[in-house]
Amino acid sequence: MNNRTEVSGGIGFFGVLTIVFIVLKLTKVISWGWQWVLAPIWIPFVIVVMIIVVSMIIMQIFEWGDKKWQLLRLKLLQMHKIS
Repeated sequence: MNNRTEVSGGIGFFGVLTIVFIVLKLTKVISWGWQWVLAPIWIPFVIVVMIIVVSMIIMQIFEWGDKKWQLLRLKLLQMHKIS
């Protein structure tokens, strides 16, 4: 006997919210523009992209900072060897 239970992800909160907004727009309960009716689809995507971009910028800053400190350390070592 096989007692496997399969669970799918389902539509999710943002999917349900999008459907509700679309129904409200089509029934003229709300008069929002379509960009706001569909916002539950694109806003989470934009947030994820922004987090990735900010993370990449921060990683580049710290990588540049590490290189800067390494160069400073090398210069100090060279100055110490000369004197």
